[in-house]
Amino acid sequence: MKMKNNKFWILFLILPLSHVDAGGWTSFRNGGVSKAPESKVKYPVSWSPQSGIAWQTEIKGYGQSTPIVWENRIYLSSVNGNMKDKCILNCFDIKTGNQLWNHEINSGEKAPSNYRVARAAPTPLVDQSGIYVFYESGDLLALNHSKEVLWQRNLSQEYGKFQNHHGLGSSPAQSKDLIFLNIEHSGPSYLIAIEKNTGKTKWKVERPKGMSWTSPIVVSKAEDQIEAVIVSSNGRVDAYNSRNGKLLWGLGDLGGNSVPSPTYADGLLFIGARIPQFGTQSAGSRSNLCLKLDHIHEKPSIVWRAQKAVSDYTSPVIAGECAYFINKVGVLYCLDVKTGKQHFARRLKEPCWATPVVAGSLIYLFGKSGGTLILESGPQYKEIAFNRLWSEKHPPAPENYVEYTGAKTANKNNRGQQRKGGGIGAMLLQNDKNKDGLISKEELPERFKAMMVRVDRNQDLVIDKEEIAWMEKTFREERAGSRAQARDPIVYGVAAASGKIIVRTGTRLYCIDNNEQ
Repeated sequence: MKMKNNKFWILFLILPLSHVDAGGWTSFRNGGVSKAPESKVKYPVSWSPQSGIAWQTEIKGYGQSTPIVWENRIYLSSVNGNMKDKCILNCFDIKTGNQLWNHEINSGEKAPSNYRVARAAPTPLVDQSGIYVFYESGDLLALNHSKEVLWQRNLSQEYGKFQNHHGLGSSPAQSKDLIFLNIEHSGPSYLIAIEKNTGKTKWKVERPKGMSWTSPIVVSKAEDQIEAVIVSSNGRVDAYNSRNGKLLWGLGDLGGNSVPSPTYADGLLFIGARIPQFGTQSAGSRSNLCLKLDHIHEKPSIVWRAQKAVSDYTSPVIAGECAYFINKVGVLYCLDVKTGKQHFARRLKEPCWATPVVAGSLIYLFGKSGGTLILESGPQYKEIAFNRLWSEKHPPAPENYVEYTGAKTANKNNRGQQRKGGGIGAMLLQNDKNKDGLISKEELPERFKAMMVRVDRNQDLVIDKEEIAWMEKTFREERAGSRAQARDPIVYGVAAASGKIIVRTGTRLYCIDNNEQ
């Protein structure tokens, strides 16, 4: 680990530090709530390719993270090069879109830069002292707002190479003085707390192995003298003491909660989950639920489970007395916060990959292909506007980035890694404890149990080799169109601050301003 600028940290220890700034967008989903800070200038409700877009700029390389905003600056991560050779942090002026600076480092672990693998997916953190940025290469570093590197380390090199065919997507969370990262993959997995001022590990606890892209959140209540790091992933929701990593409580018997992240609001914890691979609608819906946290350190009670609502790419958002979930094809579910009763379900014009943003009484739903639906929050479906960032007929192609299809050796190595991992069938067979070629429900890890009903086609309560072969064939067929669905431009992340909305695609950054002011 490298450290620089000791004078800066002497100043850091003197200055008061707040890990959430009322005027900025400081982390993924802005602390896990996806709410825009209050602004004297109203957030825009009308724009088009010809009007309302204050500026747009092409970024170097490619990225899937969310922009973060501090005062008048936007920070954005990306990767560049055929093998994601460079990890980049960009800094832009929020008013003009001019790039103020960028910082590049050599990637600690390389992988092909294409749609199969995450590309700068984790969102950075920011506070008054600096920016903390993590890449799926394992590189983690802190810079101050003047671009000086404060410390740098690589978690993959320290604790073992990440074993995930599609890279890592989990974003860090933060408290006043700590960074929290949930690293889950096929190898040794862990939740780690790192000191902001030194870059040193505060604590590290083991986590179950599994493919996960969810991000932790930090939760506290005024009446409790404790702060918790909450992780929803791979069939469980767990809470850890933020100071020492001690497990406070855990809740299991879930499925499909490997992509959406948890959302906390007014003593209630909302868990989103997709329909598990080879699972059923009912198995998915029951894992979309609301928990009541009477005290942070005590196991919560289940308030309700959804009947139909599921979350796929986006996380739940809360506006007033309503909770909103979106499935993979773009069906929006509006549920009552207190009871889980479904107020309405509407098919959106576009599926959403970016979590919606709540700004006052408005909800902004950002479609994958550049369309944004704005709704008035409440139990009745009330559409305010639908706006587009670009023309449907002429979407802006990346100006510089070219997806790496790969040299033969690189593709061969990548395929070799996948064969070594063995695919989903091999993952299941690893749990065949008695080596009889059959997998019982008792042998399945918790995250796979939801698939038992569908995969056990002859209902003999075990999964045999023929059923595994059918499962792998179905898995390949379901993903046959994934390449076409991953063509840029794609809206990956959104931030809101000071009456402005910042949208990022893989290669472009947009600023939407209020054109009525």
